[in-house]
Amino acid sequence: AAAPLAPHRELISDWLEKDGLTLTKAHIKLGRMGVAINYSALYRYAREEFGFGGPKVTVRMADTAPGEVAQVDFGQMGLVFDPETGRRRILHALVVTLVMSRHQYVYLTHRQDLEALINGIEEAWEAFGGVTRRLIIDNMKAAVIKSDRYEPVLNRTFQEYSQHRGFIIDPAVAGHPEGKGTVENQIKYVQSNFFAGEEFSDREHAQREAIKWCRTTAGLRLHGTTRKRPLVVFEEEEQKALLQLSSERFDVPAW
Repeated sequence: AAAPLAPHRELISDWLEKDGLTLTKAHIKLGRMGVAINYSALYRYAREEFGFGGPKVTVRMADTAPGEVAQVDFGQMGLVFDPETGRRRILHALVVTLVMSRHQYVYLTHRQDLEALINGIEEAWEAFGGVTRRLIIDNMKAAVIKSDRYEPVLNRTFQEYSQHRGFIIDPAVAGHPEGKGTVENQIKYVQSNFFAGEEFSDREHAQREAIKWCRTTAGLRLHGTTRKRPLVVFEEEEQKALLQLSSERFDVPAW
């Protein structure tokens, strides 16, 4: 069955490992190239050749303690009408994922600056009803001035914010996604499962829908890696382990 795939081995490997495409997307792209193969044959090939879908991630993530760590990802969603400017503008998603339960919060914004980053994380803590001890940020420029494996230079305001809330900033090592036990690419999941194919009237409308989606669709799905429902694990095991959220919101100063 794998014979038609052999000439494309390197391409498939790049799609899955470098570009982080889903196997479904790889199957679609192969179809466009005229490679006729069914999905289950492609799955078996990817599993045998690259260990795709194996237990690697599951084993590593299983020992994360409840309330220990959250991960933040920032990424582009698409165009949405902005009443302030009267035109369509790019909408970005800040996705905060609790690593142990995989429960998440999606904050939508037209800007990718420090204020949006902090506001998004604040909304996530409020939605979760608590704070994790560690926050993995993927070297985003708003928070990390200089990326370095051992001594990253962090934005001064973001450091003050982390002290205000009581979590440790843990910048992911650039180019080493496996180095810090980060979860799968959340941006791609939110983009394909929540945003794609929808029509939102503006950011506020999209935000209301995103909050609903996090608690129902994303929260109640059977997670591909953990094989559990994120919201259920969160409510039963993780929520009570979070650090307490003080009432005062952090005021982002302008330097």
